[in-house]
Amino acid sequence: MSGLSGIVQLGGAVSSRLVIAVEGSGWLTNEPPIYRRIAALSLVVRGYPGGTAGFFIKGGFGGLRAIIEDDFVRFQTDAWTAQTGIGYDIPIGSAMLTPYATYERTFGGTTWFNGIRQPRDRAAQRDPRRHGAHGALEPKLSSGSAQ
Repeated sequence: MSGLSGIVQLGGAVSSRLVIAVEGSGWLTNEPPIYRRIAALSLVVRGYPGGTAGFFIKGGFGGLRAIIEDDFVRFQTDAWTAQTGIGYDIPIGSAMLTPYATYERTFGGTTWFNGIRQPRDRAAQRDPRRHGAHGALEPKLSSGSAQ
């Protein structure tokens, strides 16, 4: 599977050791008949323990949308994200080359199937009676003597 991905970060230095930025990232691949896209927007903070350049640590939070669809079916998930990472800024003239690694975790997601919101309650998914589903079997306990 191949695709196109990218990250854009816009922000500014609060001090010589701290940068606050808005980061947008995305990935897409179109392999007919299935199309996949992920987009995230986050507020991130980059800290430079050694000064204004070089090694940094990063943390942030934001939102994410993931979509998988074909001509008949569309799955969409919207979720909150938290991220942490490390990297190193390498100055090249007036630009920077920045190798990095980021771990991003989603939580509190809502999933949509063809425009219909799906339940988030995992217990209800395991036990349909908790959601008032019709036709659920309930165990019947009885007491009495055998005849």
